[in-house]
Amino acid sequence: VKFKLPPTKEFDMPYPEPFKLAPGMKKVIPISFRPSKYVPHVDRVQIVTKGGSFFVIVKAVVKDVALSLPHFLDFGLCPTMERSQQQIDVYNTGTLKASMKWHARPPFTVRCPAQTVEVGQSVRCVVEFEPKTASVFDGLIACEVASAAANAIVDDDGDDSSARAPEVKPYALQCTGVGKMPHLCVPGGQMPLVEFGAVSPGKRVPQTLELLNTTPVRAVFRVRAVHDSSETAPLPPAAFWVSPESGVVEPNCSFTMTFYFQSHTVKEHACQRFQISTPGGTPLVVTCKAFCQPIGVVMSARSMNFGEVPSGRVFSRTLQLENHSDRPAPYHFVNMDNQKGVFWLDRPMGIIPPDSFMVVTVLFGPMSPINYHKKVSCVIKGASAPLTLDLLGSAHNDKVRPARLEQHHIDIFRNMQLSGVREHQIVESTPEGTSLDDELPQEELDPQVPEVPVKQLSATASFLELMLPTDSKLRDITISPGNMDFGQNSVLSTSEKQTVTITNRTSQKVTVIWMMAGETRIPCVPDEKSLFSVYPPTCDIRPKGQMDFQVTFRPQNAGTVEGELLEVVVAQKINRTFRLVDLQRFTPPWTITLRGMGHTMAARTDTQVDISETNVRFRSCPPGERTYQVVMMTNPGDMPLSYQILPAVDAAKVEDGGSLDLGDEAPFRAWPTQGIILPHQFHLIVLEFAPTVARNDVPYVANFQVVADYFDSQPKMIRVSGRAWRPQLSFCNGQLNVTFPPTCSGIASTMVCAVKNVSEIPISYECRIPTRFRSTFWCVPESFGDV
Repeated sequence: VKFKLPPTKEFDMPYPEPFKLAPGMKKVIPISFRPSKYVPHVDRVQIVTKGGSFFVIVKAVVKDVALSLPHFLDFGLCPTMERSQQQIDVYNTGTLKASMKWHARPPFTVRCPAQTVEVGQSVRCVVEFEPKTASVFDGLIACEVASAAANAIVDDDGDDSSARAPEVKPYALQCTGVGKMPHLCVPGGQMPLVEFGAVSPGKRVPQTLELLNTTPVRAVFRVRAVHDSSETAPLPPAAFWVSPESGVVEPNCSFTMTFYFQSHTVKEHACQRFQISTPGGTPLVVTCKAFCQPIGVVMSARSMNFGEVPSGRVFSRTLQLENHSDRPAPYHFVNMDNQKGVFWLDRPMGIIPPDSFMVVTVLFGPMSPINYHKKVSCVIKGASAPLTLDLLGSAHNDKVRPARLEQHHIDIFRNMQLSGVREHQIVESTPEGTSLDDELPQEELDPQVPEVPVKQLSATASFLELMLPTDSKLRDITISPGNMDFGQNSVLSTSEKQTVTITNRTSQKVTVIWMMAGETRIPCVPDEKSLFSVYPPTCDIRPKGQMDFQVTFRPQNAGTVEGELLEVVVAQKINRTFRLVDLQRFTPPWTITLRGMGHTMAARTDTQVDISETNVRFRSCPPGERTYQVVMMTNPGDMPLSYQILPAVDAAKVEDGGSLDLGDEAPFRAWPTQGIILPHQFHLIVLEFAPTVARNDVPYVANFQVVADYFDSQPKMIRVSGRAWRPQLSFCNGQLNVTFPPTCSGIASTMVCAVKNVSEIPISYECRIPTRFRSTFWCVPESFGDV
């Protein structure tokens, strides 16, 4: 066997001497590679035998790096100020681990998850295009590739004349892209306005808005409420919100957004602007408007007169509460106890279904032969004002018969006091020979009831009358204190005595009768026993005088809280019989309530009480006005629950580390401040905001602490906030001087000046031009209006 040497000199073999190869044997011929250039080589060795010849291919590969990547990348149309991405795959087709280094200039960038690529592997890179302007961009991205570990090739002789290490190889990627500005609008091209109209309190109403993308590029948008220097940020909780707050509108497509409105602030005119912005386009401003319409609940009668009835019996009448709104209306007769009192209701609280009515039975159980009158207030959650109901009755027995009390007597007396006259004038004594018996029966037998015009009270006046303290000097009969808390007691003994003072501020002697179950009034339930005892139970108080009464508490059940509304009927002494009453100057009796409670719990636990709104926002008002809100406190448990509402504490002072005794500084008030909620029942609490100093955009913020079941270590919190504004207008964007465009003599020049109400209260304005300039300047169409 012979062999021939390769033609090239890079492959070295020993001298080709012939040799014999026996069957089944082998012969090893060494061959070496000695390149003169650092490039791969391919050659062949010919093997010659007697029977023929064949070739053996000899191949030598050098250690080198090589990558495969695209040469061109087109982004097409892309939105400005946004990053557009495309992915490319880079393959390592060499024999060494490759290290990459990318070079790109804006607006093109490259993000590579790895700096090296193993042999035969690939890596996915992201090429980003972020144009700043609307124009055409053409760029070149360079990639420098080198071996991760460059090894020198040393010859066999061990000298330093080795081949050079692999050099850095450049690769180029051509990129092009066009920047376009996105543009969002609404159908029609008008200013976007989302009008919710009149919405009931607590109802969440959605409104949709369609966005149009009229450009051939996508539009990535984000929605935020406008809170710049010219806008006043709304107080929490926000009445408006939007969903979704961000998204993408595809080219030449539409996108539907949903705005929501929900407010518990009655009679609030809410307005909020939202800005829909894209990174590279012009922002779109959307204005949302809504009005929180009060719930319309009416009472079937404003008074209920039981007439002349014999004492010792129970009489009943029915009353209807009609809900004309689309929301359930919780109601609560706040100055009526639960099936206790001389007047009581079978449903003192409840929820009226939407567009429906509720029938309430009013019961009257007198024992003392006197006149009875009680003005009860029905607070509706979501209504603008409480509903008032006058309950009247004249009880008599065989010995005593008072004059018949009618509603027009109440109206005459009330109109007189609203006019500034506190009481009827005293008439001189009847001359001798003339008896009242000769005059009064003539009036009693007259079937015609005089018509008395009723002065309607405003919502503020109704709430003020309801929340007027029992010891206020504005009352004819005052009682102090208005609330009694006997604390912890035992069912085996009575509590310590507490003193209650009743003051007669009228010029007539009055009779005081405490309404005690089984003594001076009929028990509302068969086994009713009074929790409190008062001494003396009845007495007379001279004009401008006062009387102290001793009240004790005797609980009836252990391990619970108990309490009730103590009622006291005060009437002028002359009203005890019809013979002494002048029906033209009939002063109706007063019914005063006193809240008392105590408990027999050995250990105090954290009782659960649900509050409908723990963050209450009041409607803005000018200084001197008052706004009201109603929150609902629910007892979800199976045991009675007591609550105490502490005076409001200014939240700003608390955050600064000030004193907690700041009730006089916070213009907020709650009523009632204590009570007992039966299991699975609720109470409605009236909150008042009465600022005296305007802070404009700086809100009043305070906290009410609600102590449930005497667990004062962990009170519940009700956060309240409101703003007091002075009237503020912005004329011509705040410019003090405006210049009309030049015009010819005798031709009118016009200028549109925007009048903006920068406050949160309605304002009436009037533009007054000096008399000497009225022939030159005038306003069209009117110089006054409301904003």
